[in-house]
Amino acid sequence: MKKLLIGLTGIIGCGKPTVSGMLEGLGVPVIYVDRAGRWAIDENDSVRSRIREQFGREVFINDKLLDRGKMAAIVFSNEIGLHAFNAIVHPVMIRRVEEQIQQFRDSPLSAPYLVVDAALIFELALDEMLDYVVTVSAPIKDCINRTHLRD
Repeated sequence: MKKLLIGLTGIIGCGKPTVSGMLEGLGVPVIYVDRAGRWAIDENDSVRSRIREQFGREVFINDKLLDRGKMAAIVFSNEIGLHAFNAIVHPVMIRRVEEQIQQFRDSPLSAPYLVVDAALIFELALDEMLDYVVTVSAPIKDCINRTHLRD
């Protein structure tokens, strides 16, 4: 039996984490692409080294932990900086997701399907490895309110 890969996406504040959490509660395995990105930054020396070379030591706390606030201030105010940061992190993050998907496929004990939770499924071309993509949606007013409450 083929194991299905289902992408779950949606805009900020749409409720995607709630849906992923509900699916996990039902026993569905979920890969969170954001966590793969955090892993790439926090655990991969090469990624940290390249970020340090591109953006300087000042974006790190104690030369090891990325200061996410400083990094966000740089990349979200500078499109070139955002592209440079993504060019460093995204390939490693995507490889991590691909490894997790392969582990899922290779496991005889895994569920018949896997959900890949990612806001940027199409931008990262993850849709090319998925069987289906489901979009979580909500009225834009609710998305904005949720985002304001969260942030």
